[in-house]
Amino acid sequence: MKSYQRLGCLPKLAEVPSAVAGHVRQVLGLAEDEVAVRQAASASAKRHRALVRKRLGAAYEAARVRQVAEASLRRAVQSTDNPADLIKVALEELVRAV
Repeated sequence: MKSYQRLGCLPKLAEVPSAVAGHVRQVLGLAEDEVAVRQAASASAKRHRALVRKRLGAAYEAARVRQVAEASLRRAVQSTDNPADLIKVALEELVRAV
């Protein structure tokens, strides 16, 4: 949940830094040699994502996100062709739309 709050997305388990995993392991009282299962069941992962979004009041509307991003990119491409600038414009517009 904290990752979603800070990053705006749910990272894959492989993307979680070892320091964070170690901290969580320590808080949960798990042994140092405890290894996380790298491939969680997709049904569990979907359920966890849904619970985090519900708790934080976030909506998953992929089609709406694509529409907003496409519209902002079409406007921005008329004034710049730098990919980094285009991505920045699209992200700013998405943040505003939410």
